[in-house]
Amino acid sequence: MLTGNLRPTTLGGVKSLAAQIRKEQSIKHSIALDLAAKAANCTNFRNARHTLPIRSNGRLGSDLGELVAKINAMPAPMLEKNWMGETSSSWDTFASPMAKTAQDIRRARCRGTIYPAASATTVPYSYNLGSRRRRPAGKLGIDGHIEAGRIIKAVILSNNRPYGVYNRLNSLRSTLEDWMGLEIGHDQLDGPEFFDVYYHEDNGDNPYSEMATTHDGMVSMLVELKKKLQAAYPNCAQLRQQLHRINVSVSLLGKWHATHN
Repeated sequence: MLTGNLRPTTLGGVKSLAAQIRKEQSIKHSIALDLAAKAANCTNFRNARHTLPIRSNGRLGSDLGELVAKINAMPAPMLEKNWMGETSSSWDTFASPMAKTAQDIRRARCRGTIYPAASATTVPYSYNLGSRRRRPAGKLGIDGHIEAGRIIKAVILSNNRPYGVYNRLNSLRSTLEDWMGLEIGHDQLDGPEFFDVYYHEDNGDNPYSEMATTHDGMVSMLVELKKKLQAAYPNCAQLRQQLHRINVSVSLLGKWHATHN
């Protein structure tokens, strides 16, 4: 049973008294809060929230004013513009704090924070931060690229091949041209000479043009091209992708020959 002498002195006391009033009188909680606030000499609960201390124990302060004073006495936060230290070395690779094992760290690394490095079989297209494209570590040489370009152009210009062969060899020569540009010096092939290696017609002086008129001739040329690439470059995923294009081209030539003869 409540007594009329209960005078809460904190906001927590008002809430406790309101719970008792609501239980005994079976009224709404909001009405009980206002009645409890009046018992604390406040006009209503909203007024009590602005005038009464939060709680009387010493953990969070005895009243709102003391709590505000403690907050105001805290040191100013460190802002980025005032930070003069170094959180981490600029070359460090970031890994998520949730990555615990070596495998997790390897998978969690942010690609944009990784400087690419050469491996035993591949080298990066660029050593810029975050670069991901790679090529085989070997070199076909200028003469090798010129011969590869002649083989590819002869097959592409042939009238005895399906369109699927054109698609794959066109992708192959685009990739090989990229590799050539990274393998040779800037002064070895300039301007039109560079682009003539894998593109543009040979004005009738391509020694492979005659072979490209027959199925067996084109297959023989592509097999030879595959051997040249395998001899020049180490076994790696980038090389295997190009060899796959050659293998599929040979398979498509076989199907074409079987249906047109």
